[in-house]
Amino acid sequence: MNTPLQQAITAKDGTDFYKAIASFSFEGFIQQGVGCVVIQEGNFAKHQDGKVEAVVLYVPWEAGNPLIPAEAAEMINAYEPESSVVLCIVSENHSATCLTLTAEKIGCSPVIAHMKGREWHVDIEPGSVLRLNVPVGDTQAGVYVFLREENAQMKLAQAVMDADEGDVLAGDEVVDVHVDFRDAFVPMGINVYYGTGGHK
Repeated sequence: MNTPLQQAITAKDGTDFYKAIASFSFEGFIQQGVGCVVIQEGNFAKHQDGKVEAVVLYVPWEAGNPLIPAEAAEMINAYEPESSVVLCIVSENHSATCLTLTAEKIGCSPVIAHMKGREWHVDIEPGSVLRLNVPVGDTQAGVYVFLREENAQMKLAQAVMDADEGDVLAGDEVVDVHVDFRDAFVPMGINVYYGTGGHK
């Protein structure tokens, strides 16, 4: 069973709090796959000036995980991590309120919240399909899906075609290309959903 990610969040108001949760949720998705954000009621405080403080967990999906309320299972299996967040607030008597926060409710998508919360060298949204017209080092020309930036490296999966649906997907073969070569990759105007440990 994976260890949940934990983060202390201090936000100036509820809007910023939702955006911080969205950013945290997408980081959890990148590291551990689909899951939900869990807040224990005792770890949440809203002050008179509007400031919100909380300790939040990102719990990756695993059947039977006691940290995931039963009410959240169907939501986790249905949500799209790049555009929504599954949030569970658990009371002291262990009852839970679970909801799906959409990009409209948050004020932006989790992807955008995540990107704004960090200093990036590249301005490419995760899941973007890119064309490389000439080889870069050992990386051959072709079509790739941008996964994320990590330690000044662009993580890219070779794009593959779904034989049944005809859709472009992120394949299992991942290459690293230094961010200095970002301009060699041309966006194709396509964005695909991908998961961790098996791309979709």
